[in-house]
Amino acid sequence: MTELRVYLPVYDLQPQFAAYLSTPTRARGYPPFEGQHSLIIEVSPALAIHRISDLALKAAPDMEPGILFTERQFGLLELHSSDREEIDAAGDAILRGIGARAEDQLAPRVLFEDIIEKLADQHAIILNRSRTASMLVPGQSLLLCEMSPALFACVAANEAERAAPGAVLNDVQMMGVSGRIFMSGDVEELTKAQSAIRQVLESVRGRFNETAEVPDDPELKPSETALLVIDIQNTYLEVRDNPTEAARWAPFLERMNGQVIPGTAALIDKSRKAGFEIIYARIACLTEDGRDRSLSQKKPGFNYLLLPQDRQDSQLVPELMPQDDEIVITKTTDSALTGSNLRLILHNIGIKNVVVAGIFTDQCVSSTVRSLADESFNVLVVEDCCAASTMDLHNHELAVINMIYCHVVQSEDITGFIRT
Repeated sequence: MTELRVYLPVYDLQPQFAAYLSTPTRARGYPPFEGQHSLIIEVSPALAIHRISDLALKAAPDMEPGILFTERQFGLLELHSSDREEIDAAGDAILRGIGARAEDQLAPRVLFEDIIEKLADQHAIILNRSRTASMLVPGQSLLLCEMSPALFACVAANEAERAAPGAVLNDVQMMGVSGRIFMSGDVEELTKAQSAIRQVLESVRGRFNETAEVPDDPELKPSETALLVIDIQNTYLEVRDNPTEAARWAPFLERMNGQVIPGTAALIDKSRKAGFEIIYARIACLTEDGRDRSLSQKKPGFNYLLLPQDRQDSQLVPELMPQDDEIVITKTTDSALTGSNLRLILHNIGIKNVVVAGIFTDQCVSSTVRSLADESFNVLVVEDCCAASTMDLHNHELAVINMIYCHVVQSEDITGFIRT
């Protein structure tokens, strides 16, 4: 059985990244050039890469292989062409040949990212001893990014260069346990590159649990399915007064306003049309002083919450307001089941499947998902309609709960799961 670990089309190779791929230490076959398109595949066991190569080159014989490499466990193939249709044809042939889908690959995870301002001379010198691309200049700033699986550093580096053409690509480490990118330049350019890396990695569909087999697609009968939207409330969209805290929460707010809220609104609309039950959960206490809250919401720290039920900051955001007799439950706990009569409501309606969206992935979403699974509901978590305070926490929690308590999917998958 061939396991697809990475399936990575990289379109329109940028000049620095193309030059990096063309170095003898990388392209032991045909070197790629700027503007060409690349397809990068990683599979297990390692020798299965030769069947992958055969499928691709017979489907698109004008493609040029740049890298064909086997390491201890995995096999790696890089193919490139000036014709994007050839890339797509080769990719289709590979997927058909091994009976896989692109989304069967592993989902990328960012393990570390940082921008070091005004690099010290000695630091630049020692980094230059091991770089494989352009030289680091002391005094410039340095973007560092580490991700897993390693090969995702390829698409991340290419998109970072596209977003910040003024930055210098110093090194791309694309093989091993994790991939790493080193880019230098001014902070403004590097911030653009960092944002592009996050964006492209978040857009990749894949499985979060490396050891789990890909299950059969869920089947959602509308009369037995509910969409549960968790805690997307006004309070979480408020910009912090403290500039440091405002900057720290800026990526979360960007994801919420740019992706989670509009995506959830579209998911609600799709679910209404399909005939799903729509249910909302929100954190709200019955008393003004919050004496009815659970202990976790009374303790000082991040989880301290005082949201009386009639106060504006406790309300659902305007874009996600319930319609007609859609159910809204209130809770003062992480789990929507523990803190309400939701379990009874679901059983009374005849619900067997629960599709979950909301925040925070690692707190109320995860706690609710685990409770639902314990009560024998089939649970789907819609990744692109959830968020945590950081993407690291978001991705880590999904990796923990996927294939155990739930099936992590994308919003665009839901329509294909519906069975009338």
